[in-house]
Amino acid sequence: MKLVVSVPNSRLFEEDNPFHATDFGWAEAHAAFAGFPATTLLPQFLAEGSLILPPGATETDVAVVLDERADPDGANHFIFCSNWDEPALTGAHRGRILLEAAPVYNRYVSSLEKANQDLWRTNARLGRGHLARVGSASPSHLAKREARIDEAKAEAAMWRRRYETAARIGSKLEPGVREARRAKRVARKVARRL
Repeated sequence: MKLVVSVPNSRLFEEDNPFHATDFGWAEAHAAFAGFPATTLLPQFLAEGSLILPPGATETDVAVVLDERADPDGANHFIFCSNWDEPALTGAHRGRILLEAAPVYNRYVSSLEKANQDLWRTNARLGRGHLARVGSASPSHLAKREARIDEAKAEAAMWRRRYETAARIGSKLEPGVREARRAKRVARKVARRL
């Protein structure tokens, strides 16, 4: 029987996940799979990058740049392959990456920007109330704050347009992303059974 198991490196990243029965780190993962026959470890790293995507593009060119974070013990997940031919695993490719055109990061930044705008508005409202009571130079101060709010709104609009463009492109890739997420869930279920 061949087995592929993806184990999160939750000890290194100090995750607090109530669904993890065990928090694995490099040493714990190796110890857990030491008894499995012919086991090969493939470290999985999250990647950062920039995707330039001309209209109609269907392929990508990717260059792998490894730095000090490329040590296997710093991987985000450990993928253990048991009863697989190691040369076939390591010789099939030097690396594989799944690109998502509308990554979670964009959504995260968009929500941060909205929260920041709300905070600015609330602070300005509270500041107007405080300055009016104190009798300080509020018109000058408020004019500067309003200018900053206008700049933040313009920047947020620019980021929203970028997000919408990425979302349109990402919707074309969504079936592949769903399949990858499904495969990851199945791997986690198998890991929990171990």
